[in-house]
Amino acid sequence: MADTTPPRRTDEDEFVIPRSWYSIPRGWQPPITPRRGGEPRAVTVDADASADLSLRITRAGRLLDVALSEPGSPGELVEAARATLAGRATPLGAAVVAAVVTRFSIHGTRGAYAEIADAWTQEHGIVFAAEAACLLARIAVSDEGVPLRLRTASSEPAEVEAAVDDARSVLPVLVRMRALLAGAEDGDYAKVVETLSVLRQEEAARVLVSFLVPTLLDWVDADCAASATSWWPLLIRAVSTKEQLTTLAARVDPAMLLSDRSSLFTVVSAVGPAAASVIAAAFDSGRRLDQPDRQRLVDTLALLPSDEAFDLIFARGDQRRTHPALSAMMRRFPARAVRRLAAAATGESTRAGDATRLLRRHVVTARSVVESVLPELPAAGRALVESVIAAVAAAEAARPAAAPDSALPDLLIDPPWRRQRDAVAPVVQVSLTSPAPAVSWADGEQQEWAATPLPADERRWPPDTDWAREIETLRAGRLDRSEVAAFFVQAPREQVAPLLPRWDFRWRIRIGTLRLLAAAYGPAATTHVVHHARGRPDFDSGLLLLPFVSGQAAELVAAWLSRTEMRPHALTWLDRHGAAAVLALVPAALGPAGTPRRQAEQALRIAAAGRIEESVTMVEAEFGAQAASAVRTLMEISPLDDLPDWLPALPGWLHLPLLPPILLRGRADALPASAVEHVLTMLAMSHFGWIYPGVEEIRRTCDPVSLAEFGWAVFLEWQRTTQPGEGSWVLPALGAIGDDETVRQLAPLIREWPGDGWHLRAVDGVNVLAGIGTDLALLHLHSLSQRLLFAKPRGGTD
Repeated sequence: MADTTPPRRTDEDEFVIPRSWYSIPRGWQPPITPRRGGEPRAVTVDADASADLSLRITRAGRLLDVALSEPGSPGELVEAARATLAGRATPLGAAVVAAVVTRFSIHGTRGAYAEIADAWTQEHGIVFAAEAACLLARIAVSDEGVPLRLRTASSEPAEVEAAVDDARSVLPVLVRMRALLAGAEDGDYAKVVETLSVLRQEEAARVLVSFLVPTLLDWVDADCAASATSWWPLLIRAVSTKEQLTTLAARVDPAMLLSDRSSLFTVVSAVGPAAASVIAAAFDSGRRLDQPDRQRLVDTLALLPSDEAFDLIFARGDQRRTHPALSAMMRRFPARAVRRLAAAATGESTRAGDATRLLRRHVVTARSVVESVLPELPAAGRALVESVIAAVAAAEAARPAAAPDSALPDLLIDPPWRRQRDAVAPVVQVSLTSPAPAVSWADGEQQEWAATPLPADERRWPPDTDWAREIETLRAGRLDRSEVAAFFVQAPREQVAPLLPRWDFRWRIRIGTLRLLAAAYGPAATTHVVHHARGRPDFDSGLLLLPFVSGQAAELVAAWLSRTEMRPHALTWLDRHGAAAVLALVPAALGPAGTPRRQAEQALRIAAAGRIEESVTMVEAEFGAQAASAVRTLMEISPLDDLPDWLPALPGWLHLPLLPPILLRGRADALPASAVEHVLTMLAMSHFGWIYPGVEEIRRTCDPVSLAEFGWAVFLEWQRTTQPGEGSWVLPALGAIGDDETVRQLAPLIREWPGDGWHLRAVDGVNVLAGIGTDLALLHLHSLSQRLLFAKPRGGTD
């Protein structure tokens, strides 16, 4: 594994805004609302904006006539709008026209679009555009017959809320206007400030002005302290100092202020590390936040290069969602981590023990940085860190000796993915057709199915039914769809059998009815059985499909091999049908490249295991010599050479010295570091439903307790250091190498995860227990099934 020790940074006090904060997904507003004096960004006026606005105004002609003819609309607004439409534009008139155009649906579109600001700037200049944007946010328009009006100051809560809603409805225009102002010439910007200062004399416009020109700190200070709190959605994007932010946060719940990414990123890009305490308050708030919102807060806090930010995250390190952020912060600011952890470990912190443990990890992962910081530490901190370094060195010296290559299997010395592989074009034969569907009943199985009681809620036809007339009713489509399956079960078989294979039931068939259909019609019911099993992959479907052999059934079974809960059914099916399964799988296994072919190849290897010659002979007889040759080649490939198309790289968050050794059986020697990396690669390429075959050889070679402890340590590292979505292979690895102790430690976490918002992780945890498969694991599975309500176990890599 490559050395991942971070270098000692010289810029640990410099706040670097992630580039992703400036990326703008198509059709979205920028995550950071631009501001003058912020990150320099090239802003170019959209050359097509003026023509686009003219077109929208033309299309809205009737709506404008109605709005401007409304008797209750103020004459000042109407006259300004009519003058603008006649070519004598004023900021007020332009704002009125834009308000009508953007507040109603026109040809399927609705809402203010940002390029209105570009159109105004292009036609009339940036001073005109800024004034018009401010006025636009104050124009009240309703689609319920209420006339136009220009909002004035009001202390009525309903009026204030309505004013804020009006402003937010044109927020794209305001944001775009602020971006244009950020890049304006100094002289133009000064004129804009002068013009807006006149508008600011009206209380209803004050926050709007502060939003557009947040460089006027006195204005923003006053608005944060005294404006109605309902204006917080605009004010939060105007703040640029710690004082402004804390003043606003004292009046509005910090979690509300920073719950969306744009507000959070805009504040942090302007205030910088000084925003740390408010971000922490938002994270701690009793206000209910979605888990992604909480994660975004703590991840942002971890970006801030300050002792305060580090201490705030460390103080919350007992919360599971802060673990990855704290680990990321230690990697990002390794020297600061030494200083702050040493202070916490030697001070009065209630988490002094945690600080010492983190220092130990830091010594392992960043020893050179730790040693370089030692001279800067106070005496008590320096002594503690030196003792930690000594303890780490002693632990490393006490690790078991590495086993020689002669004691290791070839897989751990020269694994297949390290060898040069000749690219061989796969044989593709798209014209092959599987043998006709068949049913292979076990002794007494068909009779047992035929004796299944018809479900109580199915319709029953009386003995004297006129079947000829009922069959005509069926053909004419007049029979209730929910009754069709029961009809086939009860109707004279010889009369309806020709209809069954091609019949589209268009209704979910009850499992008992399907068993009766299968027993009565055999191969003719194959399509319906496969359709049901594909749509409802569960225990009953696995048993229902078991007697049926067809190309469709074989492809479904091949897919089930990658689903934890369905893999036992798939293996039973392949074992039961043997040669017939091989022939059913060949068309898919030699079909076009893709997931179905890869799944069919794996199933074919299982079905033909131990009978390669017999299988090849049958394939040649059924499909010809070319198909037989391709199948032989496929069979002769070692399972260890069956590698995924993409080989995973080992993650940077894994440090081998932090993990316990993997002991060989006998527990005298341990795997060398290179072999441990190979073990991790095998685990990383595995997933639920498919474990790389080499893992089984590792289980035979290594001490099982040691291997399980190693897997649990990897899991703990994953929990501490990664974000949700990373390291998806770690839980499947636990299922592959875990033991009863793994079960005891994992089961309580599975119970907690749904409450933390990690429902899919809990489902994966259930799959781990199923993969371990011991009596204790099955006992906990049963207990979890009785107490937890979340989605059923899933298979594959999703």
